[in-house]
Amino acid sequence: MTNPSRFSRRDFLKLSGSSLLGGLLLSTPGLSSVLAAESTSPARLGRVAYNKVNVYDAPSRAGNKVKTCKFNDLIEIGGQVWGSEESDYNRSWYKLRDGGYVYSGGIQPVMNILNTPVTEIPKDGALAEITVPFTDTRWKPTELSRRGYRLYYSTTYWVKAVFEDDKKNLWYRIYDDLFELVFFIHAEHMRIIPAAELAPISPTVPEDSKTILVSLPEQMMAAY
Repeated sequence: MTNPSRFSRRDFLKLSGSSLLGGLLLSTPGLSSVLAAESTSPARLGRVAYNKVNVYDAPSRAGNKVKTCKFNDLIEIGGQVWGSEESDYNRSWYKLRDGGYVYSGGIQPVMNILNTPVTEIPKDGALAEITVPFTDTRWKPTELSRRGYRLYYSTTYWVKAVFEDDKKNLWYRIYDDLFELVFFIHAEHMRIIPAAELAPISPTVPEDSKTILVSLPEQMMAAY
């Protein structure tokens, strides 16, 4: 049975596929606290994904413009509210901790989490995700090396090896299978994804009985 105090996203996905979810939302003590933690995390940030976004004194474009944030600027999110423009496809706005509101459509919610690097990588590599708003790769495992691509929060890459520089900092060597290039990235900026998170949620269900539906117009995906 799931330990309520360690209720993970994977556990939630398992339950969401069952008819018991409605009852569990009310009866599972750990679930409500997990959902609350997702929305009230003290490290909740937003990265500006557009060239620029305006901050208003109200959750509406009709409000007074307070300031403008540029691409890749980070903002601290204090909450989420509904805007007044009912015609908008997405009416969600973010309330900033330092005051003002910004339309959520131009903001990528991110976290800034540093990880304890691993010192051994499996022979076939390990899948890892970026856990900081963004980080710059290097062509060699040192800060003195030329910069490569900029990688963004929550994207995943295959780690092939780990290196230590002359200052004892650890770097992961990652492989870009699109352009067939090798880069290096600060190891603490990536979380190695455990094998358990990549395993099938319902291994006993035949593959031909599983379906994935993707709707580009609605930007939705369903799996059952």
